[in-house]
Amino acid sequence: MSRSRPVPGFAFTQALNRFKAGLTAGEICTFEGTTFEDVWKVAEDLQREQSSRYCMRGWARIRPFLTGLETYSDVIGDFVQGKAEILAFIWGPVKLMLRIVSNYASHFEKLVNALQSIGENLPRFIVNERIFPHDGRLQDLVVPMVYEDIMEFVIRTWGFFSRGCEYWCSFLMEYIV
Repeated sequence: MSRSRPVPGFAFTQALNRFKAGLTAGEICTFEGTTFEDVWKVAEDLQREQSSRYCMRGWARIRPFLTGLETYSDVIGDFVQGKAEILAFIWGPVKLMLRIVSNYASHFEKLVNALQSIGENLPRFIVNERIFPHDGRLQDLVVPMVYEDIMEFVIRTWGFFSRGCEYWCSFLMEYIV
């Protein structure tokens, strides 16, 4: 008996819809259309603004997250047609979170640690994808799972941001360990 393979595009859409359900119309408009380049520009602008302050040391640590997710986004393109929308709802919140916490040293440090941890693990996924390029079942399961995990981080972190910075610091500790 043959089993049907999961539809990976559905997992992306489901994770995205779950996130959108908790957003206001204004937040959806803010996040829609956000690109990797937008996030990179914010990171560079903040780095320039804060070159003489504490935050300068954090920007090099989030680079693996940004570049790893950019590489991962190419893999997502193989699974879904609406890649730009799927990724905008990762890039948009990350861009705003960086902007929000850039003036709070301890909060910034916690967010950077969490993004660094995610960024350090993304290359493992990319290596596995290259080792098993023809294992469709593996990719059909793993690629959406990575997206779902990143979206879970974004959903929970953004939830704390929308309530105020004082609520999310303890949550971020979960992603640092």
